Amino acid sequence: MNNHFLLIGLFLTVLLLSLTSPAKAAATVFTVNDTADLPDLNPGDGVCGSRKGTCTLRAAVQESNAYCGGDYGCEETIILPAGTFTLTRVGTDDNAFRGDLDITGFVTIRGAGAANTVIDGNGAALNDRIFHLIGHPLVTYFVHIEGVTLVNGQSDRGGAIYNQGMVLTLDASQILYSVSTYWGGGAIYNDDGRLDVIGSTLAYNEAKGSFGFGGAIYNSDTDLLVSGSLLLENKGNGNFSDGGGIFSMSGGVAIDHSTIAGNDSAEYGGGVYVSNGWLHIYKSSIVDNYAATAGGGVLVGTAATLKLSESTVTGNMADINVGEGGGGIYLSGDKAEITDSEIRDNSARIGGGLYNGQGETIITRTTISDNYAVPDGGGLYHWYGDLTLIQSTVSDNNAMRGAGIFNHDYGGNGHANLFLINSTVSSNKAAIDGGGIYNEKGDVSLYNATIALNEADGDGDGRGAGGGIFNQNQAGGVRLQNSLLADNIRPGSSTPDDCFGSLYSDGYNLIESVSGCSVGGDPTGNIIGQDAQLDPLQDNGGLTWTHAIPLGSPAVEAAHPNGCQDGQGQLLEKDQRGWSRHLEGDGDGEERCDIGAYENGEGMWP
Repeated sequence: MNNHFLLIGLFLTVLLLSLTSPAKAAATVFTVNDTADLPDLNPGDGVCGSRKGTCTLRAAVQESNAYCGGDYGCEETIILPAGTFTLTRVGTDDNAFRGDLDITGFVTIRGAGAANTVIDGNGAALNDRIFHLIGHPLVTYFVHIEGVTLVNGQSDRGGAIYNQGMVLTLDASQILYSVSTYWGGGAIYNDDGRLDVIGSTLAYNEAKGSFGFGGAIYNSDTDLLVSGSLLLENKGNGNFSDGGGIFSMSGGVAIDHSTIAGNDSAEYGGGVYVSNGWLHIYKSSIVDNYAATAGGGVLVGTAATLKLSESTVTGNMADINVGEGGGGIYLSGDKAEITDSEIRDNSARIGGGLYNGQGETIITRTTISDNYAVPDGGGLYHWYGDLTLIQSTVSDNNAMRGAGIFNHDYGGNGHANLFLINSTVSSNKAAIDGGGIYNEKGDVSLYNATIALNEADGDGDGRGAGGGIFNQNQAGGVRLQNSLLADNIRPGSSTPDDCFGSLYSDGYNLIESVSGCSVGGDPTGNIIGQDAQLDPLQDNGGLTWTHAIPLGSPAVEAAHPNGCQDGQGQLLEKDQRGWSRHLEGDGDGEERCDIGAYENGEGMWP
């Protein structure tokens, strides 16, 4: 009895669902066989047919929209053969009859490969983009464009594509030589939808006019993925212009296994500009981009965060004459985490490699080298918040002051805090003061850091000091624990020029020469006036270069007997390379960690 009623109930449920749920339409394929730009004769009859009886791209799009564009279960594919499909129908509407190709439902457009299938927007004649994706507030539509090249689109926003609320995937395709003339998105304007750019190239596009935001991509109120792709030589070139490659506001941007190269912004963010959102860059290259004002490679602005890992930021520039700084990266958002990366060969007026002016930035296992600034902060310029370097190397940077790092508390309110933990600052060259580190009103804390082979007064004119550290503060400001200052120089000086100004010791430091500075605080365990016997800066294992200390160096097993610690009292179980600390190094049977970033002994990988 119970089973009988159960079966009746199940039958009624199935019947009710069949009456209220739309049946899934069969997959529909429209195969284009005519390159002419002709509309469909009878949209909605299920037949892609122009007045010539052929299937054109425009007719296929119209038929797709009308036949089952609003049916959530519809699956439609438009097949484009090799050839060039040029848009010629002047005018504007939202049904793809003339002007751009309006898409209002699910569809896949599949070409014969980007090298073979070209859709020419003919923008100079039509003054319109190629595709306009018009979403629905209650339904999420998916559009997939694959294996095509889009070229010569032109519109007020979205030179080639305007995505208005859909989920768009651009796959194995190209967008070239397209222009937005007013609001942005030289190639794509992505608004309140989602955009995935997969294995594609966006090159030589331009956003100009009043608001030239996003030379390649403008992204707003949604998420953007760029994976396995190339954004090359796009321009943001308007009266107000941010993001030569990508501009994103109030959304998230993920860049994965991609290259952002040679892009140009008339203001901020030559490669990428993000504000009020997040930016994740993974195993990617940000190369040779330019910004006239700030953030040659990347700019992270108001209320934004950055995660950059296993990536390179190289050869980027923010204008060295009038720009605000940040040749490689400009940070003025909320938080940044940079790990296992390289920031090299960038240049700017201040902060050649990186400009930091935000609440918290943590840089781990990263090399910052060969960057240039005039006047301050060749490698890093830090003026606000907490900046922490862990297991990282700052080397071979150049500037007038603070060639490695310039730490500047703007206003002197205790808001610029620099921490170096298990890190090396080496071989930086300042034309005037502070070859390694220049501290102005801020606070610098060194824990098992090595500051070596840096140079002040690099131009040799007799004006300059503090080859290793220059501290402008009258008292305090630079604290050292278990750290090493050695072999820093100033031309014409017969002794090392390791420091200038006052330093505060928390014990167990090696300072080869204090001829230019005073050392207060706790003198316990300090080694003054001895040669550290450093090896050259080189690859000693790990992800960043270090100065090895040989057996016999006074730094070996000379750090605090209770262990090497960071500023929070946590033990540093590894050295800069990731080798174990607290190792037997000098053969006396006692285990005690070494001064500086490098641990002598037979270490092991973590």
